[in-house]
Amino acid sequence: MTHTPLSELRKQIRAGTIDADAALRQVESQLESGHTVGLLIARGDFIQLGDSVGYELDDARNSYARAHVLEPENPGPLMELGHFFYSVMDDELTAQMYFRRALELGGGEKCKRMLHDIAARETHLD
Repeated sequence: MTHTPLSELRKQIRAGTIDADAALRQVESQLESGHTVGLLIARGDFIQLGDSVGYELDDARNSYARAHVLEPENPGPLMELGHFFYSVMDDELTAQMYFRRALELGGGEKCKRMLHDIAARETHLD
């Protein structure tokens, strides 16, 4: 079976030519051949975007966590966990922890921006 590259799956979802559930099925198929950080992150993303029966938001979180275990020095999974806890779980403290650790590992401007946004929101809520 030929697999569509993850970047192409993401483009197709944005263009509306494939839905997240179909993309998730392709990623699950690719994961049968082995786990990579990119596949695990895509799995988490597509679970959140889709309506697939048998998946819960915790499955997305677990995918990001497994990606982090696979490559603990890669800031990508930590950034995804930060986004998950900030946007999905509304847990700013945990999100900050993940974004700070990702920044320490070279997460760059996206991490700085998210930490700034969280701090601004906290200030606004006070």
